[in-house]
Amino acid sequence: MRFDGRLPADLVVDEKIYAELMTEQGSAQALTRMTQWEFDFRGIRISALSSLAEGNDSVVIVQGIAETWWKYLPLILELNSRGFSVYTFDLPSQGRSGRFCPDHDRIYIRSMSDYTECLSQFVASLHLGSYSVISNSCGGLITLSSGILKDASHAVFVAPMMKPVLPLEAAAPFVAQTIAFFIRLLRLRPIYCPGNGGYKKVVFWDNIRTHSEKRYELYQAFYQRNRAAAVGGVTWPWLASVLSANPLVPECPSLFIVPGDDQVVRSDLTRRFAASCPAASVMEIPGAYHDILNESDTYRLPAVGRIFSFLLDMQPIGR
Repeated sequence: MRFDGRLPADLVVDEKIYAELMTEQGSAQALTRMTQWEFDFRGIRISALSSLAEGNDSVVIVQGIAETWWKYLPLILELNSRGFSVYTFDLPSQGRSGRFCPDHDRIYIRSMSDYTECLSQFVASLHLGSYSVISNSCGGLITLSSGILKDASHAVFVAPMMKPVLPLEAAAPFVAQTIAFFIRLLRLRPIYCPGNGGYKKVVFWDNIRTHSEKRYELYQAFYQRNRAAAVGGVTWPWLASVLSANPLVPECPSLFIVPGDDQVVRSDLTRRFAASCPAASVMEIPGAYHDILNESDTYRLPAVGRIFSFLLDMQPIGR
């Protein structure tokens, strides 16, 4: 199928359609219906994307770590086909956005406000009135810490990172804060956390994010073609920042999607946080890895189906 004309109603991007869309030619077609722009934030340029639909509803997508808006083309088209206009941007220090660190590969922020204030600035610039939010992984923590949900009608949190899975977890916050303090004090280059380093492709069989080899390899091929959009691992200042985040309980109807075999973030903390929300539902997906939106059809299709029905219902949901 082509992706630059009128979309079929209620499009679902299964792995077969994904294989067409996420090639260089297919994604180039899709981008002709979208608008790319940049804005300034704290001395760097931020890469943003919008894709308008005929309906009156809007969705803001908040990305996770080491992502770019290219990854979200399937979800954007699916939302467009259901009447939702979509807006997203690459977080500071990743994707096509500028870096706070001269070393392009290092995921580095100086404080959580580098994320939350960038998100708030982006949403304010859109002048949307009401909107829904879909956040992925660390994007969930950023969304909950930013205050943008006060004007949101609905919020979806896909495998939200309330806290990453960490070795020596009890000591991690103190260690991260101490190392980050001395990096700032001595003006050192941000140091990678243990097990992290410069960008390199992880072979599919060693990945813990998706069961879909097709989706995984096409995503990695994008980074091979667009090395400037790729990043490596996280640094101690990044870890110290996210561990000090203060997520706020959302008042709007919220949907939390929890992968059953998530080895990246603490799903138990997600369940506990969701239980504290006044209007939240939790969808468990047994056996799924962390990257639900890039998972095999067995796991992805039920998740996005629930997301669409939740957004289209536009009524508060119960637990």
